[in-house]
This record gives sequence, C-alpha cells and structure tokens, in this order.
Amino acid sequence: MSDKKMISIDQFSVDERLAVEQTYKGLAEKYRQRTGKEPDSKKEKEFNSEARQMVMASKLEKEKAKA
Repeated sequence: MSDKKMISIDQFSVDERLAVEQTYKGLAEKYRQRTGKEPDSKKEKEFNSEARQMVMASKLEKEKAKA
C-alpha cells in the first residue's frame, strides 16, 4: 500500500487540472490495454492520485527553474 497523501485539486490552475485529467485518462487507457478490463474504483483512485503527483512534480520543476 502506498502511504502518499492525495494532493488537493484546489492546488492546481485550470490548465494544470486539464493536464491531470489527460494524465489520468492516459493511465486508465494504458491499464485497459494491458489488462483488457476496466479499472475498478480502487484503481481509478490510484490513477487519479498518480496523475496529480506527476503534474505537481512538473509544476514544482517549472517553479524551481524560474527561481
């Protein structure tokens, strides 16, 4: 089990929220292609969390590059 906390969607701008949604859809599609079945609610939550973490990591990298 992962002990990572869910990042609040409120921390993202509109563009970043779209990036989270696109990343989530990509992860879910990759899962469908790999397993041949739809992700259950537990997997959906996991993908959503992973997508938020990926977008937050890129956001922090961009902010660090500006500084």
